[in-house]
Amino acid sequence: MSEYKSLYIYSLSEAVRNNEKDLWRESYKENCDCARAIEKAIAENYRDNVLNDCAQPIIEKYGFNRVNWALANTVLQNKEDGRFSEDNKRWARGFHIPHEDVNWHFSVESHPGLTNIFINQARKAWQELGLFDRTHCISEKDSETDYTDKVLILDPSVLKDEYKTPDDQLFFAKGGFGCHPNSRGRKVFGQFLKDGEDTHFYREDFIGVIDKKYLPDWAAEKLNADKKLTVVMVEPHKAPYVTEIEDELSALQKAVGGYIEVVGNGDGTIIICNEEGKLKGLEGNRRIHDGASIIAGTFFVVGEDGENFRSLTDSETVKYMERFAEPEDISQDEVESDMGITFYSM
Repeated sequence: MSEYKSLYIYSLSEAVRNNEKDLWRESYKENCDCARAIEKAIAENYRDNVLNDCAQPIIEKYGFNRVNWALANTVLQNKEDGRFSEDNKRWARGFHIPHEDVNWHFSVESHPGLTNIFINQARKAWQELGLFDRTHCISEKDSETDYTDKVLILDPSVLKDEYKTPDDQLFFAKGGFGCHPNSRGRKVFGQFLKDGEDTHFYREDFIGVIDKKYLPDWAAEKLNADKKLTVVMVEPHKAPYVTEIEDELSALQKAVGGYIEVVGNGDGTIIICNEEGKLKGLEGNRRIHDGASIIAGTFFVVGEDGENFRSLTDSETVKYMERFAEPEDISQDEVESDMGITFYSM
């Protein structure tokens, strides 16, 4: 697939202000070339009162973004012309093309009726991509929606043509000032759901938050898998093992058999154990902090990421598999002594 020249969507005045006049000029010239190519395609493919399908070669040469831009500009330049359908006029109004005195230079000058047919052909090719649009987003106003920890739909215009697929539009937002609707910062950090690639976009690059009923099964499964934590589980009198736990409080509590207590290891990992393990008389499991303390009952080691938990890295997993490799024999008297409480039999 061709590497298309970048479409510059801002005004000339903005280009001058941002020292991007050369980018504007190059894009403007390519817009003009695209419009002339469309005119030539229409002239060569109109026979016997029929315009044969001729949009695809132009799309392959200039890319969807520029072809759509030139066609939308053509309609906007001729918005009073009744030979353009009302549907195509509504479509064209969805493009925010800066008003410039030179916009007519990349307006297609073929017969409006034939140009309207060409637009239908180009739009059909676009629709066949099966992309997500605003109808697939939640109904909340975007200006009031926090994007953090939500699956967003990327505007396909920011994707190269080979990535204009519904799967490539899905982006999981993790943070950034752009996640907050009223923030001055616009960057949204996160990852593509499809392959997990970490990157960032600007808030205006997204159509909105996807409605869950349109979320593909593979994406829902991936989101659920991402909620699991890789941990080292340690049970009394047994060798440790690596497992996964749902990153939900109820799952963490179930793993240790009650309310959880967090014990720091000082290396970016933590131990999660039963807060009432000793009071409940659970078996002594392992000594920690150079033998200064005892953990009673099952516990596991997990990574720490600020206020959140994270999966252990490979090196952390190896470290704690080795650290707790040998089960320890700890008497109940030692467990009780570690509480600093004396028990009397009745």
